[in-house]
Amino acid sequence: MSVNFITSDYITATGTAVPNRTRLSGMSVTSPAGGGDYVFRDGGSTGAIRYKMKLPGGMIEPYHVQFPDLGILFATDMYIEMPGGYLTIFHD
Repeated sequence: MSVNFITSDYITATGTAVPNRTRLSGMSVTSPAGGGDYVFRDGGSTGAIRYKMKLPGGMIEPYHVQFPDLGILFATDMYIEMPGGYLTIFHD
C-alpha cells in the first residue's frame, strides 16, 4: 500500500502553482468583487484545461471543493489562472 502526503499552498495570483507532477485533491477559494473564472491547466499558460469553475463576486467566506478518489492529475505542472481573491490548494 502506498501513502500520499498532502501538502498545501496559498495562491494569490495567476501563475505556476506547482512546478512538477501533482494531483489536486481539494481547495478553499474566495473571489474578488467582480467574480470570475478559475482555470487549472496542465502544462503552463497554454496547457490543457483540467478544471474550470466560475464563482460569483464578493465571496468573503471560503468555498470548499474536494475532488473524489485520487483527485485531478497534472502530469507536467499546475498552472492556475485566477481573477483575484485567493486559493488554498491541497495536493500531493
